[in-house]
Amino acid sequence: MNEKSKVTERIAEDTEFVVLNLNKSQEQIKSESGWLNGDRNAMTLFKSDGLRIVLMALHTEAELKSA
Repeated sequence: MNEKSKVTERIAEDTEFVVLNLNKSQEQIKSESGWLNGDRNAMTLFKSDGLRIVLMALHTEAELKSA
């Protein structure tokens, strides 16, 4: 398993729990080109059939606008 994939880690194969390393996620999201070259970045931390957890980072003054 590489460092990038260690953002989420299953405790055990038969469990419903997932550990999210938010410190590592913050480091990763702020090192990607979307953050470095734009005003925001986002990454999916966990995805299943019924749930998706997304971390979003916005620079100061960046806005989320409705479609």
